[in-house]
Amino acid sequence: MEEKFITNSAGETCQLAKEILKKYKNHHIFLLEGELGSGKTTFVQGIAKELGISGKIQSPTFVLEKRYNIKHKIYNQLIHIDLYRLKTSDWTVRDLAEIFSNKDSLVIVEWSDRLGKYKPNKYLNIAFKYIDKNLRKIKINTSG
Repeated sequence: MEEKFITNSAGETCQLAKEILKKYKNHHIFLLEGELGSGKTTFVQGIAKELGISGKIQSPTFVLEKRYNIKHKIYNQLIHIDLYRLKTSDWTVRDLAEIFSNKDSLVIVEWSDRLGKYKPNKYLNIAFKYIDKNLRKIKINTSG
């Protein structure tokens, strides 16, 4: 199944993220792809806010991963991963398998195209395209 959206501001991207979180509650892995500045982190910020996480959410570009404990009816943790600066030695297959297998955690991976053959079997793929300063095209596909 594929859905396409257009957002006209960061606020609309955050709102869409909240709606996607509710609609796709049977998916606990969101794989995000798109160029720099296309809205991936803004999308994560919208989800984090919906999950009750306060404070500024930034991409964990240099640390690869950040975990946030949450009180939610489905998830007990948000795992935010950013693979922009990934080197092959930074992660093992076992680490990824463990992260992806935990259904109590919502796992969001930015720059998911860098997972290569290590993508999980079931996930929500969300592709972002920068159109102009405010306008974004967002395409969602389910897998598995």
